[in-house]
Amino acid sequence: MPGHGSGTEEAKKELIDNMNRLEELIKEHDVIFLLTDSRESRWLPTVMANLHKKICFTVALGFETYLVMRHGVPASLSKEGEMRLGCYFCNDVVAPRNSLSDRTLDQ
Repeated sequence: MPGHGSGTEEAKKELIDNMNRLEELIKEHDVIFLLTDSRESRWLPTVMANLHKKICFTVALGFETYLVMRHGVPASLSKEGEMRLGCYFCNDVVAPRNSLSDRTLDQ
């Protein structure tokens, strides 16, 4: 996740292996569902899904709220004359950062 260090050389190797596995999973599937707890953890899979022209859904749960969002769909999959949706993070004005630090339990 952006804003989080990768640590030792062994941890960096594991990180690269996990990123390669994530990309392979995204390539192999038609639709991606992200059920994670932070913006950072959704950022990379969303960008990868957009890169590989996959439909991506985010479901984010909070204590009192929830969010369900469909990210960009490839123009080839959209109906004729319909505009292609943009990726939320590609159009976001806030750069990826560590939103987990200094976060209290009630936020």
